[in-house]
Amino acid sequence: MRLGDDDKPGSGLAVLLNNAEERMTKQMNMGEKFAGFVLKDVLSPQGNVVQLNNEGVGEFTVDAGKAGVWIINEQND
Repeated sequence: MRLGDDDKPGSGLAVLLNNAEERMTKQMNMGEKFAGFVLKDVLSPQGNVVQLNNEGVGEFTVDAGKAGVWIINEQND
């Protein structure tokens, strides 16, 4: 996880790698800076999104043998 730079709005990302044989979900805390934000997985053909709660925590899911890279959805700006 990279929290980004305060002087670069929209920066920051979350990465999850899954080398297991089944889908996995991991809870990650992006911090209150990102509370309520929506992140989109740029590696997912479906454009999977994660809604962060009011503490900046979200549930990130990756299929077996895949990776996910979530960036700040531009609609948050």
